[in-house]
Amino acid sequence: MADEVIKVTILNREQMLFRGTVTSLTSVNAKGEFDILPRHQNFISVIKDKVVLRPVEGKPVQYTISHGIIHVVANEVKLFLGIGRNLI
Repeated sequence: MADEVIKVTILNREQMLFRGTVTSLTSVNAKGEFDILPRHQNFISVIKDKVVLRPVEGKPVQYTISHGIIHVVANEVKLFLGIGRNLI
């Protein structure tokens, strides 16, 4: 089971918005929509528009965002919202 989930932390400048495990997540960068799945390659990108989390249990949760940065390393995802606007 541990190989089938991703640890996710979503932060903005003021607070932690989410910390938990998901089966996948979707976001958007300059090239379009993309998914992060378990055991994804290390990855960093400027993101925009949305982040959709698919928790292990329950319905998908969507965050509408203007911009941010996603960082994926070793099956752990960190999203920093509200930074990276000038990089898009």
